[in-house]
Amino acid sequence: MRQTDEILEPATYALFALLCLFWGSTWIAIKTGVTALPPFFFAGTRFLVAGLLLLAWLRVTRRVMPITLRQTLPLVPGAFLMIAVNYGLMAWGMQSVSSGLSAVINLALIPLAMLVFSALYGLEAVRGAKVIGLVTGIGGVVMLFYPGIVGAQISSSVVGMCAIAAGASCYSWGSVVNKRMGVQHSPVVTSAVQSFYGGLILTVISVVTEPVNARVWSVFADPAVLASWVFLVVCGSLMAFTIYLVLLGKWNATRVANYAFICPVIALLESAVIDQELISGMQALASALMLGGAWIAMRRPRVAPQCAVRGA
Repeated sequence: MRQTDEILEPATYALFALLCLFWGSTWIAIKTGVTALPPFFFAGTRFLVAGLLLLAWLRVTRRVMPITLRQTLPLVPGAFLMIAVNYGLMAWGMQSVSSGLSAVINLALIPLAMLVFSALYGLEAVRGAKVIGLVTGIGGVVMLFYPGIVGAQISSSVVGMCAIAAGASCYSWGSVVNKRMGVQHSPVVTSAVQSFYGGLILTVISVVTEPVNARVWSVFADPAVLASWVFLVVCGSLMAFTIYLVLLGKWNATRVANYAFICPVIALLESAVIDQELISGMQALASALMLGGAWIAMRRPRVAPQCAVRGA
């Protein structure tokens, strides 16, 4: 089948819509989980189990040769930055930030920060439209954060937004680190190993810093909380990841990456309908600037850093 036929194939668009729905809905699921459970525990166990399931699937299907512990060591820095730090700060910050706004901050900042780190590591030149995108996105960030930091007291929501932004920056840093270290594994192996390592690190942090006791496990068994956790593991990680790989085989990476501009809209709608969390006009304008800047920055990148596939 010719490439043009594949691009116009309705089933391909249906898969892309499903991918956006899954990854756009992960934010409301995370919000449900971190509202009820310790944030590091919720995020850590999710990625630990998802990583183990992906590794088991790879072993059973024999899609890759068994890899040794030594071969996975280059993936540890990326796992620490992209999974442990990013999702740890995200889960902690989302305790005081709406799911929709969290999605905008994370998904808009990642391509902008990726561009900055790529330039710092000498992987990409920042010129022309990329400068415009970066300046536009930074303008949106300033507009979003400025009202909360000029008052007499910084609110918990601003602190939460800063944590989410810092996590997104670390994700971008980890993506570039993967590229610089010359990670040779396939995307599915990279995602499986880094999910496992990152989830393990977060779970250990949770055991040390959070009250993981009988009450926590009792809350974890609550139908709504458990359903959110299962959705994140099954739909947010396993199914969405598989769909992502299928789409990469049909479309180019830039086209597939447009999910980053659709998912925040889904997250904002679900946040408004399910949690009745609405953003202000200023936040909406700032979000539009951030996403617009990210879209400009992502157009036809000269060097695309290799990173593990992710949603939220």
